Amino acid sequence: DTAPIAFETGDGVVIMCYNLSDRINCDGLFNLFCLYGNIAKIKFLKSRQGCAMIQMGNKQAAELILKYFDGVTLFGKQIQVCRSKQTEVQDMQNPGNLDDGTPLMKNYIEDPGNRFRNAFLQSKSRIIEPSRTLHYFNAPPNFNIQQVRSLFQKPGLKVPSKACIFPSKQSKFPVQKTSLGLLEWDTLEESLEMLVLANHSVISVEGLQHPFHLKLAFSPKNIQDEKVGPDGVALSDYHSMDDASGPRKPLSSSAGMKRKLEQ
Repeated sequence: DTAPIAFETGDGVVIMCYNLSDRINCDGLFNLFCLYGNIAKIKFLKSRQGCAMIQMGNKQAAELILKYFDGVTLFGKQIQVCRSKQTEVQDMQNPGNLDDGTPLMKNYIEDPGNRFRNAFLQSKSRIIEPSRTLHYFNAPPNFNIQQVRSLFQKPGLKVPSKACIFPSKQSKFPVQKTSLGLLEWDTLEESLEMLVLANHSVISVEGLQHPFHLKLAFSPKNIQDEKVGPDGVALSDYHSMDDASGPRKPLSSSAGMKRKLEQ
């Protein structure tokens, strides 16, 4: 079903984020929070530095952000997430820019980066609690391990400590249109920061008119060294453990999440 899912307004849809680093802008918050639901609008407050209002697509998505991100550390600062009394984020004319030159407010209702836009996409988007291992997909086909790592060799980014590429399913898809795999960092904070900075990165390929948009998501499992070859390509039985097209995983308990954050 590709009929668009409606964005809701009302109590519990808007959340507040406090103590955000100046390295985080509207797109950065979108890159992080879009893993848990659609995002309608994000607005940073002029009157309070490091504070943003986020209107999620529904109350359930807002509750997931509260559950997983209140108290996490991003760029050395512990952020706070709480419910807002507002029922929606009001549009602004000429809202101005943040210190990095990006807009103070953005509307994401029509953004293709929303991964729960319809029932079909929603069925392919799993809810996974934050982890230090990220699943990457929609990268160019035949990307090797050095090319994957090079995506994070830019100023301000951190190269993953481990990476592996899933082998193509040639029996199922004779022509591989994209590539996918796993990336792992040493800490949860690092993987969260790379989501903020690198999710939806544009990858241009010589000879192709349209670029690829790299997509990142949390992985439920870490990289298993014994299942990865010396060229960084995972063994054939590894691919099934973290397929992005699988069903949505049941939510873990908040107590379990707390233990993981403390590791």
